Amino acid sequence: MGGGATSISRFCRKLGGSTVQGVPELGKIERGSYFEMWYRSHGKRALDVLSVASGLLVLAPLILGLLVVLWVFQGRPVFFSQVRMGRNFSPFRIYKFRTMKMATVDRQAGFSPGLPDRRTPLGRILRKTKLDELPQLWNVLVGDMSLVGPRPEVPDWVDTEDSRWQVALSVRPGLTDYASLAFFDEEARLQVASDPDATYRFEVLPQKLLLAQSYVNELSIRTDLRIIMRTFMRLARP
Repeated sequence: MGGGATSISRFCRKLGGSTVQGVPELGKIERGSYFEMWYRSHGKRALDVLSVASGLLVLAPLILGLLVVLWVFQGRPVFFSQVRMGRNFSPFRIYKFRTMKMATVDRQAGFSPGLPDRRTPLGRILRKTKLDELPQLWNVLVGDMSLVGPRPEVPDWVDTEDSRWQVALSVRPGLTDYASLAFFDEEARLQVASDPDATYRFEVLPQKLLLAQSYVNELSIRTDLRIIMRTFMRLARP
């Protein structure tokens, strides 16, 4: 845990955020100024709705184009949905463009890392560019998710009695966060692991929880804008 916290601290400093001093401290949310308190309670949601509504207008041609291409070359269903754990441990259904072969769609309800043979040719492109995540803009619009927040996990991975999860899920899950940036190549890492399931459970997930708690601790409009900017910069890299 000590080594994990050290590496997480270095990552947070690289992004310009505060360092991680330990899990207990991360649970102590710093209230800050009145504006920061307002942003946490109302402003963040307003930013989500305005940004997504505007983004959907701009991205509508791309989304419609992907719908047609996927329907023609992969057939139905075009979308993949799955139950994830949301804010305050409330489950919700997340949406993505389908990237897996139909024979394996049913098995996507569980954890399936490191299995590139399950992806369709188009699915590989969508996952590499993160375009498969575009339908989650709907999740943000209806309030299941936020633009920035800890990535939602399937219920089987969530321990409601664990204080780390209680902090991480005190906010809406998001499209991107510190962990999304730190583990941008997560699938590639898990593909070379001898036991992807164990690697995720005992190595990746604990670090994600540390990063999630760090995000909750320093949640502000500056933090959110910084993470969004870094995400676009990372997506632009080959």
